[in-house]
Amino acid sequence: RNGAHAMLDEGLPPALVVGLMSGTSMDAVDAALVHVEPARAGKQVELVAFTETKIDAAIRERLRLVASGEPVPAAEICQLDIEVGELFAEAAMSAIREAQMKAEEVDLVASHGQTVCHISEKDETKRWNKPATMQLGEASVIAERTGITTVADFHVRDIAAGGKGGPIMPFAERILFGDGSDSDLLFLTIGGISNLTLLTRRGSVLAIDTGPGNMAMDLIVQHAQQKGFMKGEPFDEGGKIAGSGKVCEAVVEQFRNTPLMRQPPPRAFGREQFGEEFVEWIEMSMKQSDGRDVVRIADKLATACELTAVTIADAIQTFVLEAGYHPNTVILSGGGVANACLVSRLQEHCPGLAWVPSDAYGVPYKAKDAMGFALLGYAALHRIPGNLPQATGASRPVVLGKIVPGHGALLDPP
Repeated sequence: RNGAHAMLDEGLPPALVVGLMSGTSMDAVDAALVHVEPARAGKQVELVAFTETKIDAAIRERLRLVASGEPVPAAEICQLDIEVGELFAEAAMSAIREAQMKAEEVDLVASHGQTVCHISEKDETKRWNKPATMQLGEASVIAERTGITTVADFHVRDIAAGGKGGPIMPFAERILFGDGSDSDLLFLTIGGISNLTLLTRRGSVLAIDTGPGNMAMDLIVQHAQQKGFMKGEPFDEGGKIAGSGKVCEAVVEQFRNTPLMRQPPPRAFGREQFGEEFVEWIEMSMKQSDGRDVVRIADKLATACELTAVTIADAIQTFVLEAGYHPNTVILSGGGVANACLVSRLQEHCPGLAWVPSDAYGVPYKAKDAMGFALLGYAALHRIPGNLPQATGASRPVVLGKIVPGHGALLDPP
C-alpha cells in the first residue's frame, strides 16, 4: 500500500461507532454509524446509517451569542453545555434507530461537540494570551443517555502539545480514501470553514484551513431573516440567490491580499476570523467600494461566495500546484458541495482540476466529517495518535479526545 495513505492495524478489533459532528454553521448535528473492521481487506470503514438532527433555532441563537464574543453569564454556558449534550445524545440514538439497532450493540460514540471558540494562536490585541478551544455538548450526558462509552474534546490535546488544534481530519481521510491509491490525493471540505488536505504519493501530508466556507453566507441569510427580509431555510439553498447577485470584485481583491490569507500552513480558522465580524466587514467594505448606503442581499451573498471560492483556489495554487504536487481531482465534501454557485466558481478558478463529490469514493459528502470523528474516537480508545504534527504544528503525535465510560463499561488497563 501507498505509505501516504495509512490504514488501521489489521490486528485491531472490529467496532460499531457513532460519529457526531456539528460544524461552525450550527444548523444540524450529523450522526454517522459506521462499522470499523481493520481486518477487512480494502475498505476498513463502512457507513451503516446516517441522520441529521436539526438544531432548534432558539438553541442556535444562544450558541451564536456565546460564539460571538459578547459577554455571556457562566451559568448560560453551563446550561448550554448540558442541553447540547442532550441534543447530541438524541442525534446518536437517531442513527442507531435508523440502522434498526439497539444502543447495546454499539461500542462507542465519538462526539466533536459544538465549537463556540477556537483560538489557534495568541493575539495580544484581543487579550488572547494562549491558543485555546471550547466545544459544548457534555460527553457525560451523551454517555449517560445512550449508555455507550463516549469520546469527546478532540482538539484540545493537540493545542496542549503545541499545535493549533486542527485540522485533525487528515488522520481519518487517509483511512477513508487511501487504500490502493498511487497518486496525490486532494480533499476539500467546505463546512463553515473551508479546509484542504493533500495526501502525497511520497508519503507527506499537507492540511490547511483555506478561509471562509458556508458560515459567512449562512450568516448573511440569517441576518436577513431576523430583519424580516427573507423566509425559509437558514441558508442560500443551492446558491441560487448568490448566483443572481453581482460580485464586488474590489472587496474580493482587497481580502485575498491580506496577511491572514498569505499566512503559510499550519493554520486553523474559525468563527473568530469568519463569523459575524467578517460579515459586517463585507457589508461595510461593499458600501465603501460602491458608494451606496444599502447593499442588496444577493450581492452580499455573491461576494461572500466568491470570497470562499478565490481563497480556496489561491490555497490550491500556492500550496499545492506551485509546490510541485500534481493532483488531477479534488474530492469534495461538506455542505458546500450542495452550493451549485460555489462549485461553479471553483471550476472556473481551477479549470485544470476535476471536482468530484466524495460520494464517488463511497463516502457521502454530508457524512464524511461525522465518519471521520468516528475513526478518531476509535483511535482514542486504542491509544492511537489522531493528530498529524505536520498538519497542526504540534510538537509530537498525541492521542486525541477524553473518554467517558458507558453503562457498566470497564476500560482495558494500559
